Amino acid sequence: MFKVLKVQKFLHSLWHKMKAKKLHIIQIILIAILIKVVYIVFAFVVDSMSQDFGFSHDAKGVVGLFKRNDSYWYEDICRNGYNEISEARDLGWSSQESLHQSNWGFMPGYPMLISALSYLGLSFNTAGFILAFCFSILAFVLFYWLASIWFNDNRNGFFATLLFMCFPFHYYFSVLYTESIFCALLIGLMLAVIKKRWIIVACLASYLVILRASGIVLMLPLAIFILENQGVLDKLKLRKSLLSKDAIIGLIPLVFPALAFVGYCYFQNINTGDSFAYTTAQQQGWNREFMFPLAGLFRSGSFVGQFNSIYAIVFMVVAFLGMKRLTLSYNLILWFPLLLPLAAGNVEGLPRYISTIFPFMFLFGYWLKNVKWRMLLLPILFGIQLYTFYFWLISHPFSR
Repeated sequence: MFKVLKVQKFLHSLWHKMKAKKLHIIQIILIAILIKVVYIVFAFVVDSMSQDFGFSHDAKGVVGLFKRNDSYWYEDICRNGYNEISEARDLGWSSQESLHQSNWGFMPGYPMLISALSYLGLSFNTAGFILAFCFSILAFVLFYWLASIWFNDNRNGFFATLLFMCFPFHYYFSVLYTESIFCALLIGLMLAVIKKRWIIVACLASYLVILRASGIVLMLPLAIFILENQGVLDKLKLRKSLLSKDAIIGLIPLVFPALAFVGYCYFQNINTGDSFAYTTAQQQGWNREFMFPLAGLFRSGSFVGQFNSIYAIVFMVVAFLGMKRLTLSYNLILWFPLLLPLAAGNVEGLPRYISTIFPFMFLFGYWLKNVKWRMLLLPILFGIQLYTFYFWLISHPFSR
C-alpha cells in the first residue's frame, strides 16, 4: 500500500511538472511576441517625438526597423555574391585617410539561409525578419529547456529565460543579424548532446562553423561538453579513456563540422587565393590585429569604446565569480566568445557578442533565485533594453 501511494505521489508530481513546463513555454512564446510588438510601438513613439528619426508607417517600414548596420553587408552578399578578388589588396585595406572593406569579412551561413528563403519569393528584409522572429522564439524556448535541466527546476529555468529575454542589448535577437540563429543552434547542440542525438549534433555543428567565427572556436568546449555528458571527463579528470566507445561515439559527429570548415576554406581559396579570406578581410578592412585580449580594452577614446570596455570587464568579473558554479565546458563557452573579439583588438560590438553567451543567465538566475523581489528586476532590465534599442533605431555606432 505504501509503495502504491509513493508511485501515485510521484506520478502526480510529474504531471504537475509537465503541466507547468507547457505553461511556461506558452508564456515564453507570448512574451517574446509581445516584446517585438513593444519594439514597434517604441519606434512609433520615437518617431513622434524626434525629428531626426522617421520610417514609413506600413509593413515594409516596420520590417525595415530591424535592418541596420551589418545587415546591409549580408544583403549585398545575397544580391551580388561575394566580391571578385583579383589581388590580395581587394580583400581590404585601411590607412589614416581612408579604407576599403569587402564582403568577404562576413561568413556565408546567414546569406545562404536568406537565399534559400528567397526561392519562395521573399525579399531580403522579409526573409530576415521571419528568420529573426522564428529563431529568437526558438532560442528562448530551447534556453528554457536547457536552463531547467541546469537548475533541475522549471521555475528557476523560467526566471532565467525571462532574464535572457529582458536583458539590455538583447534586442539583437530580433534584428536582421545572426544572433538569434547562432544562439538557437548552439543551445540546440547542447540539448542534442544531452539527448544523444548525434545526427542532429553533426548537422547543427556543421552549420554553426560557417555562420560565425566564434562557432569554430566553440567546437572545443562542445567536444568537452560531449565528453562530460558521456561520462568520460569530470572537471579536469578523465574517467574513461579517450579511445573508449563512449568517447569515440560522442566525438565522431565533430568530424562533420571540421569537414564543413575545410570546405569553407577551399571555397575561399578558389575565389580569392586566400584560404582564410574572412580573417584577412577583417584584419585589413576593419583594422583588426592579433593581441593579448586585455590589451584590446580602452584602445578607443570614444564613448562607445570606453563603455564597451567597461561592459566587458563587468562580464569578466561575473565569469570569474561564477567559475566554480559551471563545468569546464560552460566556462569555455563563457570565455571564448568574450575574449575572441578582444584578441582581435575589437570592442566595437562587444554587447552584441555578449548577448549570445547564454551561461551568464544561468549565473544571474542562480544568484537571484532566492531574492523575493527578483521579478521586479525584469521591467527595469527591459526598460534599459528599450533604451539601448533606441541607438539601433537611429543607427548610432553604439548599436554595432
